[in-house]
Amino acid sequence: SELLEFLRETRKEKKKRRKALREFEEQFFKQTGRTATKDDRILLAEEYYEYKNLKAKLRLLEVLLSKQETTKNI
Repeated sequence: SELLEFLRETRKEKKKRRKALREFEEQFFKQTGRTATKDDRILLAEEYYEYKNLKAKLRLLEVLLSKQETTKNI
């Protein structure tokens, strides 16, 4: 149950960060007429890094939960 709660919180945080990144990318596109390159994203490098870490954490939690369910079924 702790893993499930942590999974829910992590998903919520990931959605929040992704929304912020999308807003930045949309604003950038409106202002410049082009998509943001890696150099343009330096302003939000920490946000992108955190988003990437959250995605990895979600994958790990999902694997742990699936292993836990498999163990229960055996």
